[in-house]
Amino acid sequence: MTSTTARMCAVAVASALGLGLAGCQMPVSTSVEQAREQMGATVGQTSIEGLHTPGTLTVGLKNSSTAPLVIESQSRLSGMEVELACALADELGLKVAFVRVVDPAEALGQECDMVMDVGGTSNAYQVVGNIADSAVALFHKGPAGVATVDDIKGKSIALQDGSASQVLLRTTDLQAKEVPTDSLDHAFKLLESGGADYVLCHPMSGAYLSTRHTGISFDGTFNEPASTGLAIAPGDGEVQTAIRDAYAKLKDSGVLDETRRRWLGDIPHLGEESQVANVPVHQTEGQALEPSYDAEQVSSGRLDGSTAGANAASISTFGQEQANSETPQPVEGVQS
Repeated sequence: MTSTTARMCAVAVASALGLGLAGCQMPVSTSVEQAREQMGATVGQTSIEGLHTPGTLTVGLKNSSTAPLVIESQSRLSGMEVELACALADELGLKVAFVRVVDPAEALGQECDMVMDVGGTSNAYQVVGNIADSAVALFHKGPAGVATVDDIKGKSIALQDGSASQVLLRTTDLQAKEVPTDSLDHAFKLLESGGADYVLCHPMSGAYLSTRHTGISFDGTFNEPASTGLAIAPGDGEVQTAIRDAYAKLKDSGVLDETRRRWLGDIPHLGEESQVANVPVHQTEGQALEPSYDAEQVSSGRLDGSTAGANAASISTFGQEQANSETPQPVEGVQS
């Protein structure tokens, strides 16, 4: 199988579904079916030494990954990182399987070949690419930009009750009015209707949900964003080299950017310049509080379950494949 064929499959899915991110299941186009049929004879036939399961790219999905990166509803798996993993497997000429993992360092080599949504540095793994961003972000009704402290002071901020965003907001001295909601869907509906001035949430969840409401845009983060990519075992073995090469080809072809745009809209990759400057914080015995920035939960309902190329049909078997797991855990971020 050539890389051109794999890219054709991934791009065909994106082209067939367009940029609409509504919550309904959309049919697979004829062109995607044709591409999958062409690839069917070769997928899983590639020989790469060192794979966890021969002929299969086994992908770890972190329990903490949130929608729209990973979405599981009624044993159906979807999401931006699921789709990217499928595109990588197609590029490699491999089948794809998914497992839930907690610790990437422990899972790599023992349970899977790579783990999605991993950031930072570790001697136990290397991170490839910049796929998503982790932070606590503001969204507002208006053009995209970065808010100032004066913009935010005294304003109403909708957020999910019990979330890391709520914890963070309470460490600030912004005198903002907190508007707790039972889900981010509710928070964004309030923002759209004028019931709140801002929503505070995980930037990826917010970017996804903002595409489902009119006139809502990213408006900066409360903390410096950290990028996440895919983790592979350290070293330059055949598996690591193949995954790095496949990622580079998908990036160069535009498949990665198109997939991100389809799930997240036009939100850019975030960096230090995306952070709201000089947010005032409470002091405790002379020390600023250091809250943790865990992923938000997002109540998403039935979502777009499209995936890339020849591996599209394998996603629905995720629940069955996990039946043999010793400690199966639900993928976080979705309430049915």
